[in-house]
Amino acid sequence: MTRDEARSVALYVSAGWPGSRLSETSVELWADAISDLAYPVAQRAAREMLQEVPAFPSVAALRERAQRATARDAVAQRPLALPHLDTRTPEQRRASAGMAQLSAVVAAIKRRGA
Repeated sequence: MTRDEARSVALYVSAGWPGSRLSETSVELWADAISDLAYPVAQRAAREMLQEVPAFPSVAALRERAQRATARDAVAQRPLALPHLDTRTPEQRRASAGMAQLSAVVAAIKRRGA
């Protein structure tokens, strides 16, 4: 994320816990410490912490929350693995495969004749 985006996340965190305002130096420190995170991920982590964490968080806590959010997103985007649902017997599978081969041969013959 850009320096300005990192600063905005740091200022958001600072504003979220009244009485724990970050100094300009601390805002710069936070911005430097989180600048390698993706801006949307850092924003979401800060918002989640504001909703769930009663005390002012550390940079490490924000980074951990961002890492968990990234992991959740990766799992959510992974295709769902379904168990094997083919209930046919081996004989039925072989017959289906034979029919598929026969259909391919018939289609090839039709194309040649057309």
